[in-house]
Amino acid sequence: MDKHSEQENKLILACQSIPQKLQKDLVTGKEKMIDQMQCLKSRFDLFSCFYSSELATRSMVSLTGLGFIDVLLAGRGQAIKTKRVEEFIKALQQKIELLDNEKVDSVFLESEEWMDLLRKAIDDSTRTRNYNKILAIAGILCGAVTHETDNIADPEDLLQVLSELNTEEAIVLQAIYEHGEGEYCTINGYGMSLIPYLPENYNTRIKFLIKRIEAIGLLSEQTGAIIGYSGGTLSLTTVGKLLLELLSDSNN
Repeated sequence: MDKHSEQENKLILACQSIPQKLQKDLVTGKEKMIDQMQCLKSRFDLFSCFYSSELATRSMVSLTGLGFIDVLLAGRGQAIKTKRVEEFIKALQQKIELLDNEKVDSVFLESEEWMDLLRKAIDDSTRTRNYNKILAIAGILCGAVTHETDNIADPEDLLQVLSELNTEEAIVLQAIYEHGEGEYCTINGYGMSLIPYLPENYNTRIKFLIKRIEAIGLLSEQTGAIIGYSGGTLSLTTVGKLLLELLSDSNN
């Protein structure tokens, strides 16, 4: 059997493994969620199988006019995305297992809002190489289906804020969470109090990074008429505290 026919056989087997529809008579919301993940994994396996096939490569060359080297580079990019989505699905499956059956909203799992949220989460997971962020994305979805974070922020907003964090900002936030004072991790001097806990090259960038983190709503500066206060004291917002807890939980 040649390589081409072997790939076609894999495609056929993958097609046969795709559930035709989600079961409507599952007992709990948790079971529905597990079923959705199995369906998602099957469809993803089909896509990955096709993309890696010789047939797909030849089709891209003929339909797009790309040279063979361009196709190989595109394939490398797709391989990276494939790895990240696989990591996301695995992380979400692991977190689902920890959920309380009674807390999962089975009606929400059949809504357009959930499908949009899941689609955005998958897309966001392909755009980061930070595995802790992928785990935090999975945590946001679990908070959405149990409604445990509804009183803090909309899950789509949480995903958006998390996607805007770059690596340097995530490092600064981790330092705030570990070394800030009090429940909301207060820092002083526009972040200069964090210098001993950060890489040396952050010395000249800390104020800029703090301002960026503040701009996306994760830090809030102390305000009001306080004798002797000249500015620069900031604390995590409620949303900032939640995201840091999700990221810190990812490290455990």
